[in-house]
Amino acid sequence: MTCVAVLPARGGSKGIPRKNLKLFLGKPLLAWQVQACLQSHVFDEVYVSTEDEEIAAVAKELGAKVHVRSPEAAEDTASSEMVLLEFLEWMIRKGEKPTYVCMPQATSPLTLPEDYQKAYEKLTHNDADSVLSVCREHVFLWRPQQEGKHLHAHNYVPKTRPRRQDWEGELIENGAFYMSKVDVVLRDQCRLGSKVLAVEMPKHRSVDIDAADDFKVCEFLGRLHGFDAT
Repeated sequence: MTCVAVLPARGGSKGIPRKNLKLFLGKPLLAWQVQACLQSHVFDEVYVSTEDEEIAAVAKELGAKVHVRSPEAAEDTASSEMVLLEFLEWMIRKGEKPTYVCMPQATSPLTLPEDYQKAYEKLTHNDADSVLSVCREHVFLWRPQQEGKHLHAHNYVPKTRPRRQDWEGELIENGAFYMSKVDVVLRDQCRLGSKVLAVEMPKHRSVDIDAADDFKVCEFLGRLHGFDAT
């Protein structure tokens, strides 16, 4: 029974150029997730999947292994599923098919080793085929009944609007990581199966860096909550 992590880290990010190597609180952005994975002691191996030589060199310095992705999987239009499936097929060709695979996202640098420990515990000790990271939000959702028509409340009844303390809220996928049984990923061609459990992370650690403003917000929250480059 083996569990591996593979972190997608393309060199050609558009929103924030060279995002994965941009310094975040004194370390390259991808370093935070690589080190959290290594320090969790959940994974037999931690890989970074990239087409970029500089990212590959940094990954190796951090203690990760490198999967060199194909040109097709490095294009702007390539999905994370494409990268994940290509990686698993590569592992199988090497005769090293793992039992479980985790796909962390470098853009969630405030993920902790304990988050991975909780995910692995849930995945291996329950009737589940996947675990994803979430945060809890107390948000009221509205949707149009038809395009251009009036809205209707999706997750509450306005006449009996709950108080925050009386309502559990919604679990929102925060994008920090996905962990699944490899056979299920290969069967469904998807990072998640149908028996999904969640690891809840606090809102201040659930920032997904997609734009320059996200980077600033996440750094502020990281400093506020004791994250540093040591």
